Amino acid sequence: MKKFVFIILLLSFSTLVFAEPYPVKFKIMCQNPEKKEKLEKKISDLIKRYDNLTLSNNKNKRDPTVAKMWVYALEFKESNKNNKIWTFLVAHTSHLPIRALVMEVFKEGNTSSKNLKEITLNLFSNKGGILKYLNLSIVDDFKKSDEIMEKFVHHFSERIVKY
Repeated sequence: MKKFVFIILLLSFSTLVFAEPYPVKFKIMCQNPEKKEKLEKKISDLIKRYDNLTLSNNKNKRDPTVAKMWVYALEFKESNKNNKIWTFLVAHTSHLPIRALVMEVFKEGNTSSKNLKEITLNLFSNKGGILKYLNLSIVDDFKKSDEIMEKFVHHFSERIVKY
């Protein structure tokens, strides 16, 4: 059974090594369903513009992913001056360090403890990632979100090479 798990993990990891375009995912968190849908479409379209990025197949749970971009959009309604303020927080998480850890812990002849193997497998199976980047942007109108998303995806495309 252990050898079977190791082979599956090896095959999963080997598809990612120096793969370009990099398979990525993104997640939008927003309380406004209309705005969330608009942001999802915008980011999906933007990712397709970059040669070094490709969207992972969300239907296939085993589809390898190098990194994930998280966007949290919050409408700020408590302002006395402007009730149209939006805050956008973006975070990048990389999955490659977790995959490298899996390869090391489960390689043939490794003497890692059962506990470490269990923790590593849980990190991998739960799609764990390492936080690599945070950015915050505040705009006075949601109409400016397109410009912000363009910058966020551009930074994602530039930084993913180092993840």
